[in-house]
Amino acid sequence: MKACIYIGTPCLDWCRKYFPDKPPGELPIAGKEWCAYLLDLCSMLGDIDKLYIVDCYPAERLSSLSKRSGYWSTKLTYLSPAFCPSPTELLQAQPRIPCTPEEGLLLFWGMPLPKLTVPEDLLRDLRPANPAAQNLPAGVYLWRNGKFYECACPLHPLDDIENYFELNFTLLKTPGIYTLPGYTDQKDQGIGRNITILPNCTLEPPLIIQDNCYLGRSLTLTNGVILGRNTLLDDYTTVKHSVILDNTYLGSRMYLEDKIVCGNRVIDVHSGAFVDLQEEFLAMDSRRKLFDRFRVVSIPIAAILIISLLPWFLLGCLFKTWLDKVPFFHLLFRVYPKCWGVLVWKTNLVRVGAKDPDYAFRFLDRYLLPYDEKTLEQGDVYYQQHRTISMMVGVVCRSLLKRLFQLSEPPPDTPDELPPKFRSSTPTTETDIEPSSASESDNAISTPPK
Repeated sequence: MKACIYIGTPCLDWCRKYFPDKPPGELPIAGKEWCAYLLDLCSMLGDIDKLYIVDCYPAERLSSLSKRSGYWSTKLTYLSPAFCPSPTELLQAQPRIPCTPEEGLLLFWGMPLPKLTVPEDLLRDLRPANPAAQNLPAGVYLWRNGKFYECACPLHPLDDIENYFELNFTLLKTPGIYTLPGYTDQKDQGIGRNITILPNCTLEPPLIIQDNCYLGRSLTLTNGVILGRNTLLDDYTTVKHSVILDNTYLGSRMYLEDKIVCGNRVIDVHSGAFVDLQEEFLAMDSRRKLFDRFRVVSIPIAAILIISLLPWFLLGCLFKTWLDKVPFFHLLFRVYPKCWGVLVWKTNLVRVGAKDPDYAFRFLDRYLLPYDEKTLEQGDVYYQQHRTISMMVGVVCRSLLKRLFQLSEPPPDTPDELPPKFRSSTPTTETDIEPSSASESDNAISTPPK
């Protein structure tokens, strides 16, 4: 049997309103992408050999889900966008999705998440439906023997921001057939990799902390908290019954309760109101002062760099074609021209915050690791809040010295040093959205069985 996940019905309007930069298929629920739960379900059914995803909101990470999990026996095919008001029109617009009477097609329409005790309950109760109906409600449908059925299993409500918020904690407490992220031997608790927890933190389950999170001193997480990947919570912050999505920074001494935080957007789930906070507010005390002692100290440092690195820079310019791949020269080509800007008070020696447009070094340059841009920005914000003269000098020295004798970048799985606060565990994989005319074999992603 084949299966298809169609992401593009009007019931997703609330998702686009509150999370405009996050594709609905990648919207995390209890720390895991919504679409990943459906892939889990299809693998548990056992008789689905091919799964098609028709995504009207292109998602770069969506097609790599099966690669990361490593136990699907199905082939995942990611198809080009197609807005279709009915399943009949969907099959007409996507001829690559076969629907033969012998095999049948399981269709996830909209944004459903079945509430099941065992996977077999999904197809236990079927009722006739009209495949040509316009504005079909979100649900699970089955096309078999030329007839179209609706699966009458109960669904988790997922049609507005408040239901989405409550569903996070429903799955956290009673996941049912679904597998939650993290590693734990305790109920209502999942902990990821590379977590830094400073002293005097209070962590009360239910709780999910995903990979690469940093929890500052005297932090309090209580009444149910879900932290996404690459989340940084600064000292003396309190979070109660809230969801913090990926790549989010919270400044020190903040208090959040019954909120969803996505980047700089804070959403009140009960009223539906949201506010986009400026980085200066979240980070606190980050406004640039008239007299900046860091810039004063950075001027002599920049002068030393300009003089001492000049021979290396000239050598690199002569043989740039070959040396550009060497980490030391690759960094040098970027920072050396910027050092002149530091001398005339136009450029920061080390980037301050995620919105600093002109800089030479970045905080995470001190680690020779492959980071994505979101993780680099998290490091820039951390440096903004905790920078000292010694930290600034350390970033410059370590960034250059660690690359001086390194001939190539280390692979992502074998870093030379592991900074637990910021290491990114998610591989950066480009997603190719293949046109409908491409061959099926070119776009299929095969995954080995468990």
